[in-house]
Amino acid sequence: MMPVAEADPAGLMPIERARIAAAAERRKREYAAVRELARALLSEFGQPPQPIPSLPSRAPLFPPGFVGSLSHDAGRALAVVARERDLLSIGCDIEPREPLPNGVASHVLRPSERAAIRDFPPWFDRLVFSAKEAAFKAQHRLSGGFPEFHEIAIAFDGKGTQLLAELCVETGPLQRGARFTGTACIADSWIATFVWRCA
Repeated sequence: MMPVAEADPAGLMPIERARIAAAAERRKREYAAVRELARALLSEFGQPPQPIPSLPSRAPLFPPGFVGSLSHDAGRALAVVARERDLLSIGCDIEPREPLPNGVASHVLRPSERAAIRDFPPWFDRLVFSAKEAAFKAQHRLSGGFPEFHEIAIAFDGKGTQLLAELCVETGPLQRGARFTGTACIADSWIATFVWRCA
């Protein structure tokens, strides 16, 4: 993780720079921050610096043999990378540790999810939302599909740190009931979730 403000868009590679040439400065820094992190992670696997372009779906394209995910909130950037031989896909998301805006939870959370977090802190609806974001990214790499938030079910353990994501619809080659494993990291001002499917 790194502060978005520390990123330098000048460090983007040409294909990346072209992708966001017309973007606002803040968007350029967010785009640069997550790619700087991803390249640093890839270097730990012995990979040379290389572009991480965006697909038409806006998903990042990692080098052959690797899977990964990128995320940012207003001030922090997050990236995760793994070998494809270890994980078929992975998704991550970072959010501020605060409740969702009024009306959003009833739109994106399933009734069973809202009931399950009734006794948790108010910001826990944001944690479920974050898990759905991470699960969406993880499933999209395998399915190419775009399920709605309520079409992905999230169940946390009693501590709110381990989770299970399940598709409630068929999407691409993934059948209804396809499951993904996940975990959450909770800090004073932010929360992050990671969801993956094993090889």
